[in-house]
Amino acid sequence: MTAHSVRTNITRAEMTAMIVRALHLPLDESATPAFTDKQDIPVWAKGPAAAAVEQGIIKGLNGQFALARLATRAEAAAMLIRMRQSEGL
Repeated sequence: MTAHSVRTNITRAEMTAMIVRALHLPLDESATPAFTDKQDIPVWAKGPAAAAVEQGIIKGLNGQFALARLATRAEAAAMLIRMRQSEGL
């Protein structure tokens, strides 16, 4: 399998970035979401995380973004449902 295989796991940060890009949400790269682990969020993920929080797509885990944690199917489903709701669908 390659690094971009469909069977490769993704992190919560990667999933957030993909959803935000799919929605074409505006990004503020200087934004820092109000998670307790905000100092651990890499620069490339701050804009997407802030946009997803603003749209109600991500809620965090016990106040943390938990960006490096692998996304579960339940988290992916919840984010996709919230994504659709943010679009008014």
